[in-house]
Amino acid sequence: MEGFSIVRLAVFAIVFAEFSFRSSLAAINNPWVNCSASVDEDASATLLCHTCMGGDSEGCNGGATCCTGSCFKLIDEEHDIVARGCRNESQEDGSVSSWVTNVKLYWGNNELLQGRAYYCNNENYCNRGSSLIASVILLLVTLGILKAR
Repeated sequence: MEGFSIVRLAVFAIVFAEFSFRSSLAAINNPWVNCSASVDEDASATLLCHTCMGGDSEGCNGGATCCTGSCFKLIDEEHDIVARGCRNESQEDGSVSSWVTNVKLYWGNNELLQGRAYYCNNENYCNRGSSLIASVILLLVTLGILKAR
């Protein structure tokens, strides 16, 4: 019985590693966006940021935009929303501030999207989701359950 658990654990670890690698690679590498070769009105935009608005960090990595300032992740706890994007003005990398946007939430009686904004500008996609941390936590919980059996 012990050998069967180790085999199950090994198969789970391989599938888990493959899934984590592929999802991270898909989020990081986007060959269709090259900010250095930008020919629009602002060719100085060299930072690539995720853009989206969703209900959680994991499901909020959809689009991308070239940015001249800083990438941000805004967490609106009142409305249960995570938003990611670019601010044209540069913010200090790793800084946090309260921010009331001018984005009206039609399902919330036109209340404004607001919350804590986390800024970064040290690398492309620096405002991506924390899927690695969530994946590690999931792995540890699963290992604990398998070990308890």
